[in-house]
Amino acid sequence: DTLLAIIDRAKVKTPNSSSRIIMEHYGYARQDQHEKVAAEGIWVSNNPYYFYELSGPYSKQGLGLERASKISSIGSLEKLKVPMSFHSDYFMAPAEPLVLVWSAVNRINSNGDVLAPEEKVSLFTAMKAVTIEAAKSIRLEKEIGTIAVGKKADFVLLAENPFKINPVKIKDIRIYSTVFEGKEFKIQ
Repeated sequence: DTLLAIIDRAKVKTPNSSSRIIMEHYGYARQDQHEKVAAEGIWVSNNPYYFYELSGPYSKQGLGLERASKISSIGSLEKLKVPMSFHSDYFMAPAEPLVLVWSAVNRINSNGDVLAPEEKVSLFTAMKAVTIEAAKSIRLEKEIGTIAVGKKADFVLLAENPFKINPVKIKDIRIYSTVFEGKEFKIQ
């Protein structure tokens, strides 16, 4: 609430600003806050692994089950069409984009529980969150985030298509090779 109020004051003082406002570490928020974020055109950078790691312990101590189940409630943001990117917050989560995608799509916590399944996001949204939306959040979308003529040719080739397998297996997809600066490096 405090941060949203600060953003409101800043917008009043600089009404013609073209700044892109991105809320980092958007780990826990209420529905009314999601709606305000959407209405204000604020972007979100989230670590969906927060849910995996923290919802179990916080449901027992700290937040309680109802609030802990809403950690990283990004399904609500997707429904409101809030642009979002994912970050790992390494060491908080593995620096592995497919683990973040898996976390967002499945919402399975470290106890093996699925809490607040309505907060899952689509695989398409999750894949965008680690590619084009991540590039946009750091204003590098003209250089990275998608494959296009004139952009850096840095990407990975996956051994399986995440859109054609059981979503629970996404985090286990093997990297076949990495293409960096136009050169392919096969993974042994």
